[in-house]
Order: sequence, then structure tokens, then C-alpha cells
Amino acid sequence: ATTNISSVALTGSGTASAQVTIGPGSINFSDVQVGSSSEGTFAIQHVLGTNAASGTVSTSAPYSIVSGGSWSVSNGSAAEVRIRYSPTSAGASSGSAAITTSAIKNISSVSLSGNGINPPPQKGAIMVNATLDGNAWSGNVAYSLSGPTPFTGTTAPADFQQRDVGTYTLNYSSGGPANATLSNITPSATQTLG
Repeated sequence: ATTNISSVALTGSGTASAQVTIGPGSINFSDVQVGSSSEGTFAIQHVLGTNAASGTVSTSAPYSIVSGGSWSVSNGSAAEVRIRYSPTSAGASSGSAAITTSAIKNISSVSLSGNGINPPPQKGAIMVNATLDGNAWSGNVAYSLSGPTPFTGTTAPADFQQRDVGTYTLNYSSGGPANATLSNITPSATQTLG
């Protein structure tokens, strides 16, 4: 005799693989001055499955992980990953933050972009004064200053504003009080504005 079994009842419970959603898929840091930094974030959200999901995030210079480099999420929770962009030179930079996990994910990396810009030059003021026999003198005198932004002057006293910082050297050309000669430039002909 032959017996046909048409169905077998089974009982038990299974676990669904964890699934995460990562977003946004890109971070644009825009313009950031060389020597400074800017930060941006993305999230890793547990969206499906009964198991917890964990993993790591990695990137490379000029980007770095501030927080969230190692993460774990479960039951709908989310982890925030904070990325820092620290340009060391001017120009565009692109990279990625790679997500490593055994969980099912929508993307495996977040695109990173930024543009390093040079800071504006620092400025200062240069004062040129003249004395005759120990007393302040004013009048026409020709001189030049060589340095980061060379320029000339025709009178003393003179106040030159918004000059780039750096080392300047004063060079006397001509003029000054009648029958007078240049005796010295104090504290020295070469001085640093900074």
C-alpha cells in the first residue's frame, strides 16, 4: 500500500536579515579656507529585519571621521556619521566615506566633495614720518618701499593703509628739507608688518 502525504505542518520562528538605509548619498562642503575645516553628516537608519546591524565607516584625507566610525542600529534606530573636511591646499577635492557592514544596504559609500580656497591676505598700515634735528618735519620727499606690495611715497608724514603683511624696506630717493641729508632710518630701513 502506498500512502501519499500532501502536507506537513511545520512551526518555528526565523530572523530576517537586517537592512539599513544610508543617506544622503553625497555631502558637498562647498568653499572652505585652507587651514580651517567644515563638517557634514549622514545617517544610517535600521529599516528592516529583527537583527541588529553594525559596521564601520572609513575615508581618507582631506576628509576624516569625527564620530560614527563604528556604529550599531536596531529596531528602527539611526546612527549619525559626522565627516570633517580640512583642505590643506586650494582646489577641488572629491572622495568618499565607505560603509562596511554585513547588513543589506541601499548604497555602499557616500560621495564627498569640497573646494579649498586660500584665505584673504592680512592687511596692515605703514606709517612714514620724518624728523629734522629731533623735531617732526613734514614736506615733500621721494621714497619707495619694496616688499610684498611695493609702492612709492612723495610726502612725509604719510599713512599707507590696507597693505599686505610682510617685510618692507624703505629706500630714500630725493627731497626733504633744504640743505639736509639723510642721516638714518629708524629703527631700521627693513621692518616687518604683521
